[in-house]
Amino acid sequence: MKTSQTTDTELPKSAWGRFWFQPTDPGTLGFMRIMTGLIVIYVHLAYIFDFQTFFGANGYWNINEANDERRNSPVSVSPMNYGPPAEYTITTPGVLDRRVAAFDFLKHLPETKAERDQALAFMYFVLDNGSSERPFQAEHFRQSLVALQNAASLLAEDREKVVQVLSDPNYNGKGLAISLPGYMVDMPPAERLRVWRDIQKLLEVMPAPRDNFNAILAWWEDLSAGERQHLGKFLRNLEEGEAGKERIAYIEKWREDPKLTYAKGRYLFSLWYHVTNPTAMWVFHFIFIGIFVMFTIGLFTRVTSVLAWMAVLFYIHRTQQVLFGMDTMMNVLLFYLMISPCGSAFSIDRLIARYRASKALMRANGQSVPWAEATLAGSRPSIMANFAVRLFQIHFCFIYAASGLAKLKGTTWWDTTAAWSTIANPEFCPFHLPFYESLLYQIASIRPLLAGFLMVSVYFTLFLEMSLPFLIWTRLRPIVLIGAIFLHTGIAWIMGLTCFGLLMMTLLLCYVPASVIRERIGWAPGSGPRIAVRFNARERRHARIVSLLRAFDLTGQLQLQDDRNAMGDSAVLVTTDDDQTLPNYDGFVHGLRTLQFGRCVAWVLYVPGVAMLLRSLMSGSGNGPMAAPSLIAKVKTPSAR
Repeated sequence: MKTSQTTDTELPKSAWGRFWFQPTDPGTLGFMRIMTGLIVIYVHLAYIFDFQTFFGANGYWNINEANDERRNSPVSVSPMNYGPPAEYTITTPGVLDRRVAAFDFLKHLPETKAERDQALAFMYFVLDNGSSERPFQAEHFRQSLVALQNAASLLAEDREKVVQVLSDPNYNGKGLAISLPGYMVDMPPAERLRVWRDIQKLLEVMPAPRDNFNAILAWWEDLSAGERQHLGKFLRNLEEGEAGKERIAYIEKWREDPKLTYAKGRYLFSLWYHVTNPTAMWVFHFIFIGIFVMFTIGLFTRVTSVLAWMAVLFYIHRTQQVLFGMDTMMNVLLFYLMISPCGSAFSIDRLIARYRASKALMRANGQSVPWAEATLAGSRPSIMANFAVRLFQIHFCFIYAASGLAKLKGTTWWDTTAAWSTIANPEFCPFHLPFYESLLYQIASIRPLLAGFLMVSVYFTLFLEMSLPFLIWTRLRPIVLIGAIFLHTGIAWIMGLTCFGLLMMTLLLCYVPASVIRERIGWAPGSGPRIAVRFNARERRHARIVSLLRAFDLTGQLQLQDDRNAMGDSAVLVTTDDDQTLPNYDGFVHGLRTLQFGRCVAWVLYVPGVAMLLRSLMSGSGNGPMAAPSLIAKVKTPSAR
């Protein structure tokens, strides 16, 4: 495997190849990792206050409901044609009282098909509105529902009178205190009596409370002609016994017929489905936060990036109460960072690699070690870094394009009222700030100002979201990025979606070159005062101290002098600006606090135990010759960033 930097002759020839596979600096990904990690840590620290409420076994979405959801929820597939479905199903009412009454009726139907058909004969007759077997007028349907209501209100002796009247061959629709459907007048007496008996049998299986009875009739009346036919065919083909009850219960819970589902359940996994003991949950929660911290600082990034992504999915898959766009963006960032070399820049892993490279050079007896020299020279351009950045960029374009096009489907974006619905929504907006409420009143009180403000807000949002996928690849990229930052800053402040806004702005970093990021948060090579270090490369203790200093020397401040003949096994000597010489640990501390990058991490020395550990490592213990005892030349320090 090649260890040297990729040369120009190895670059892809085609523009498409260069777009995807030209090696690039992983600095952008390293900075994105830090920003993403900080937000992830904040979000999961915030979960501490409601941890059991959200993720515990008895939380808002308790473990039984959650397991039922992921094992039995329907997965439907729309048919490829416009024909009738293979299995007829029912259209359940949307109104709650009608829905309760409808399923109370369906669950108490006779179990056997013969008994059910006998009890529902009049219902089938009514619901088959417009069928080829029995043409039926719409007004007759309404008359049938009225007849059911009237028949339910009759006493036993009145029902006998109805039987006598309907038995009369000369029946003309009169002589009854109730109104019967007009189509029964033209029927023969035997047919009229059969229909009346069917009405009585249907009333026996209808719910007893009058409100529930009326709710069922209202449900039937709201159905279209096709939906009524489907309901009748569904009841005719409903399975007998427990199978039919289970089908009705599934429809009641999921509003989906199990006969029409492609599959049941979701491919979800979360540790919180299996670890439900509160103490164990707290232990794992803080372990995950520790993983997020390690990922953020870039420690064992190849492993912690995968663990961080998996841990975030555990929280996302466990509960729906905390899910919104923030979790989607968090998942996108962590997934692409996981497959990228994001630990190759601005990371502890990078410092460890520099430490190992420095030790390898000191063991090399002055010989060239290409991989170590390349490591100390800075982060190497990587094909995978460029590929991951491109994935970020393309995905962000799809997010913006989909968001902009989806807004065009809403009428409020066409009449420009969507902006007002956003900034005047008390659920999100900062109405607790007096100046904000006063500002809205002032804008609303001036009609031209309100119209102009809404028009500019809506057109700016739509234009930005639908044009970014195209303009971001042109010279207008800085302007587009500034517009996107303004948009997400407004979303974060006005709607209170701070974490979502920060994650979106972190995604925008994928369009910022690594050189720009390094200029803004790094140091130029050669900057800072020079630090003279004398050491004996043959001594392990010396190699350890010098390698640590060299790992933090990102600007080439160290002036190394291998003076093994004069020093022997004495201490490493670091010379200060005032020509004072400090040995071992004191010299290391001075050097660390003088290095440009070292000043940023020197606070670690105040962490209990860190100073003691470093002092023991730099003490006289562990002395001895290195693997190569021969004299080595002075090691040159390449400038590194």
